[in-house]
Amino acid sequence: MENELIKSFFGDSERLFIRQVKEWGEILIGLEGKNKYEVLDESGQRVGFIHERGSGIVQYLKRIFLKRHRPLIVDVFNKDSQKVLELRRPFYWFFSDLSIHLSESGKKVGSVDQRFSFFRKKYSLNDSYDKEFATIDSGFFNFFNFEINSIEGRKLGHIKKKWGNLLKEFFTDADTFGVDLSRELEINDKAIVFSTSIIVDLDHFENNNSKISFFD
Repeated sequence: MENELIKSFFGDSERLFIRQVKEWGEILIGLEGKNKYEVLDESGQRVGFIHERGSGIVQYLKRIFLKRHRPLIVDVFNKDSQKVLELRRPFYWFFSDLSIHLSESGKKVGSVDQRFSFFRKKYSLNDSYDKEFATIDSGFFNFFNFEINSIEGRKLGHIKKKWGNLLKEFFTDADTFGVDLSRELEINDKAIVFSTSIIVDLDHFENNNSKISFFD
Protein backbone atom coordinates (compact mmCIF):
# COMPACT_ATOMS: atom_id res chain seq x y z
CA MET A 1 0.00 0.00 0.00
CA GLU A 2 2.76 2.45 0.97
CA ASN A 3 4.79 1.71 -2.16
CA GLU A 4 1.68 2.20 -4.28
CA LEU A 5 1.14 5.61 -2.67
CA ILE A 6 4.66 6.68 -3.62
CA LYS A 7 4.29 5.33 -7.16
CA SER A 8 0.99 7.11 -7.69
CA PHE A 9 2.35 10.34 -6.19
CA PHE A 10 5.38 10.54 -8.47
CA GLY A 11 4.08 8.42 -11.35
CA ASP A 12 5.95 9.23 -14.55
CA SER A 13 6.47 12.86 -13.55
CA GLU A 14 9.69 14.39 -14.78
CA ARG A 15 9.02 17.78 -13.23
CA LEU A 16 7.22 18.94 -10.10
CA PHE A 17 6.90 22.34 -8.45
CA ILE A 18 6.87 22.96 -4.71
CA ARG A 19 5.32 26.29 -3.80
CA GLN A 20 5.33 27.73 -0.31
CA VAL A 21 1.93 28.73 1.05
CA LYS A 22 1.69 31.84 3.21
CA GLU A 23 -1.28 32.81 5.38
CA TRP A 24 -2.40 36.44 5.28
CA GLY A 25 -2.00 36.64 9.05
CA GLU A 26 1.68 35.78 8.68
CA ILE A 27 2.10 38.35 5.92
CA LEU A 28 0.34 41.20 7.74
CA ILE A 29 1.73 40.58 11.23
CA GLY A 30 5.15 39.43 10.10
CA LEU A 31 5.21 36.29 12.25
CA GLU A 32 6.37 33.00 10.78
CA GLY A 33 4.08 30.00 11.18
CA LYS A 34 4.58 26.38 10.29
CA ASN A 35 5.97 25.77 6.84
CA LYS A 36 3.32 24.74 4.33
CA TYR A 37 3.72 23.97 0.64
CA GLU A 38 1.61 22.77 -2.24
CA VAL A 39 2.92 20.40 -4.90
CA LEU A 40 2.02 21.16 -8.54
CA ASP A 41 2.57 19.29 -11.77
CA GLU A 42 3.73 20.88 -15.03
CA SER A 43 0.18 21.94 -15.91
CA GLY A 44 -0.22 23.74 -12.59
CA GLN A 45 -2.57 21.14 -11.12
CA ARG A 46 -2.21 20.46 -7.42
CA VAL A 47 -1.03 16.90 -6.85
CA GLY A 48 -0.23 17.13 -3.14
CA PHE A 49 0.75 19.28 -0.20
CA ILE A 50 3.40 19.42 2.51
CA HIS A 51 3.03 20.48 6.16
CA GLU A 52 5.54 20.99 8.94
CA ARG A 53 4.25 19.15 11.99
CA GLY A 54 3.71 20.70 15.42
CA SER A 55 1.93 23.67 16.92
CA GLY A 56 1.61 25.59 20.16
CA ILE A 57 3.93 27.70 22.24
CA VAL A 58 6.80 25.18 22.37
CA GLN A 59 6.97 24.96 18.59
CA TYR A 60 6.77 28.73 18.33
CA LEU A 61 9.65 29.20 20.78
CA LYS A 62 11.77 26.68 18.88
CA ARG A 63 11.17 28.66 15.73
CA ILE A 64 12.07 31.94 17.44
CA PHE A 65 15.20 30.83 19.30
CA LEU A 66 16.56 27.94 17.22
CA LYS A 67 15.43 29.22 13.83
CA ARG A 68 16.43 26.92 10.97
CA HIS A 69 18.50 24.75 13.34
CA ARG A 70 15.39 23.48 15.13
CA PRO A 71 14.37 19.82 14.92
CA LEU A 72 11.32 19.23 12.76
CA ILE A 73 9.09 16.66 11.10
CA VAL A 74 7.50 17.36 7.73
CA ASP A 75 4.65 15.31 6.24
CA VAL A 76 4.04 14.91 2.50
CA PHE A 77 0.45 14.20 1.38
CA ASN A 78 -1.08 13.35 -1.98
CA LYS A 79 -4.06 15.24 -3.41
CA ASP A 80 -6.44 12.92 -1.53
CA SER A 81 -4.85 13.89 1.81
CA GLN A 82 -3.17 10.50 2.22
CA LYS A 83 0.22 10.78 3.87
CA VAL A 84 2.92 9.52 1.53
CA LEU A 85 6.21 10.41 3.25
CA GLU A 86 7.51 11.59 6.60
CA LEU A 87 10.69 13.70 6.66
CA ARG A 88 12.68 14.00 9.89
CA ARG A 89 15.41 16.54 10.56
CA PRO A 90 17.01 16.55 14.05
CA PHE A 91 18.53 19.62 15.67
CA TYR A 92 21.87 20.50 14.13
CA TRP A 93 24.72 22.94 14.74
CA PHE A 94 26.45 23.25 11.38
CA PHE A 95 25.32 20.63 8.84
CA SER A 96 21.80 19.29 8.60
CA ASP A 97 20.74 15.74 7.87
CA LEU A 98 17.31 14.59 6.77
CA SER A 99 15.86 11.08 6.86
CA ILE A 100 12.94 10.09 4.62
CA HIS A 101 10.44 7.47 5.79
CA LEU A 102 7.33 5.71 4.53
CA SER A 103 4.16 7.11 6.05
CA GLU A 104 2.70 4.11 7.90
CA SER A 105 5.48 1.63 8.62
CA GLY A 106 8.13 4.28 9.22
CA LYS A 107 10.53 2.29 7.04
CA LYS A 108 13.50 4.38 5.95
CA VAL A 109 13.56 5.28 2.25
CA GLY A 110 16.83 7.20 2.32
CA SER A 111 18.60 10.25 3.70
CA VAL A 112 20.14 13.57 2.69
CA ASP A 113 23.29 14.93 4.38
CA GLN A 114 24.60 18.46 4.02
CA ARG A 115 28.33 18.64 3.23
CA PHE A 116 30.97 21.27 3.96
CA SER A 117 31.88 23.51 1.04
CA PHE A 118 33.11 27.04 0.48
CA PHE A 119 30.70 29.43 -1.28
CA ARG A 120 28.33 26.70 -2.49
CA LYS A 121 25.68 24.34 -1.14
CA LYS A 122 26.33 20.61 -1.32
CA TYR A 123 24.38 17.53 -0.22
CA SER A 124 24.88 13.78 -0.39
CA LEU A 125 21.86 11.62 -1.27
CA ASN A 126 21.82 8.15 0.27
CA ASP A 127 19.61 5.10 -0.22
CA SER A 128 17.93 3.11 2.56
CA TYR A 129 21.25 1.37 3.31
CA ASP A 130 23.03 4.74 3.71
CA LYS A 131 24.91 4.19 0.46
CA GLU A 132 25.50 7.41 -1.47
CA PHE A 133 23.95 7.31 -4.95
CA ALA A 134 23.95 10.99 -5.91
CA THR A 135 25.12 14.47 -4.96
CA ILE A 136 23.59 17.92 -5.21
CA ASP A 137 25.77 20.96 -5.79
CA SER A 138 24.70 24.58 -6.22
CA GLY A 139 27.92 25.51 -7.98
CA PHE A 140 30.26 28.32 -7.02
CA PHE A 141 28.24 31.34 -5.79
CA ASN A 142 25.18 29.98 -7.61
CA PHE A 143 22.82 29.54 -4.67
CA PHE A 144 19.50 29.14 -6.50
CA ASN A 145 20.32 26.29 -8.90
CA PHE A 146 21.24 22.79 -7.79
CA GLU A 147 22.55 20.12 -10.14
CA ILE A 148 21.77 16.50 -9.24
CA ASN A 149 24.42 14.06 -10.40
CA SER A 150 25.02 10.37 -9.85
CA ILE A 151 28.26 9.36 -8.14
CA GLU A 152 29.44 8.33 -11.64
CA GLY A 153 28.84 11.89 -12.85
CA ARG A 154 25.59 11.41 -14.84
CA LYS A 155 23.05 14.20 -14.61
CA LEU A 156 19.94 12.96 -12.80
CA GLY A 157 17.98 16.15 -12.37
CA HIS A 158 17.88 19.76 -11.33
CA ILE A 159 16.43 21.83 -8.49
CA LYS A 160 15.86 25.51 -9.14
CA LYS A 161 14.37 28.26 -7.03
CA LYS A 162 11.78 29.96 -9.21
CA TRP A 163 10.99 33.65 -9.10
CA GLY A 164 7.40 34.26 -10.09
CA ASN A 165 5.43 37.45 -9.76
CA LEU A 166 7.90 39.93 -8.24
CA LEU A 167 5.24 41.85 -6.30
CA LYS A 168 3.88 38.64 -4.80
CA GLU A 169 7.39 37.49 -3.89
CA PHE A 170 8.06 40.83 -2.21
CA PHE A 171 4.95 40.79 -0.05
CA THR A 172 4.75 37.09 0.82
CA ASP A 173 8.37 35.90 0.79
CA ALA A 174 6.93 32.85 -0.99
CA ASP A 175 9.36 30.31 -2.36
CA THR A 176 8.78 28.06 -5.36
CA PHE A 177 11.14 25.28 -6.33
CA GLY A 178 11.11 23.42 -9.61
CA VAL A 179 12.34 19.82 -9.39
CA ASP A 180 13.41 18.04 -12.59
CA LEU A 181 13.63 14.26 -12.24
CA SER A 182 15.40 11.83 -14.55
CA ARG A 183 13.42 8.90 -15.93
CA GLU A 184 16.23 6.58 -14.87
CA LEU A 185 15.59 7.30 -11.19
CA GLU A 186 13.83 4.59 -9.20
CA ILE A 187 10.68 5.65 -7.33
CA ASN A 188 12.45 5.71 -3.96
CA ASP A 189 15.28 7.77 -5.44
CA LYS A 190 12.72 10.23 -6.82
CA ALA A 191 11.29 10.55 -3.32
CA ILE A 192 14.76 11.34 -1.95
CA VAL A 193 15.49 13.96 -4.64
CA PHE A 194 12.05 15.50 -4.11
CA SER A 195 12.65 15.66 -0.34
CA THR A 196 16.00 17.34 -0.93
CA SER A 197 14.27 20.36 -2.45
CA ILE A 198 12.31 20.77 0.79
CA ILE A 199 15.36 20.58 3.04
CA VAL A 200 17.21 23.03 0.78
CA ASP A 201 14.42 25.53 1.35
CA LEU A 202 14.33 24.93 5.11
CA ASP A 203 18.12 25.06 5.46
CA HIS A 204 18.83 28.12 3.34
CA PHE A 205 15.75 30.12 2.36
CA GLU A 206 13.44 29.98 5.34
CA ASN A 207 12.60 33.50 6.45
CA ASN A 208 13.15 34.36 10.09
CA ASN A 209 11.93 37.80 11.02
CA SER A 210 12.67 37.58 14.69
CA LYS A 211 15.90 39.21 15.82
CA ILE A 212 16.10 36.88 18.84
CA SER A 213 18.15 33.78 18.28
CA PHE A 214 20.90 31.73 19.88
CA PHE A 215 22.50 31.50 16.42
CA ASP A 216 22.66 35.15 15.32
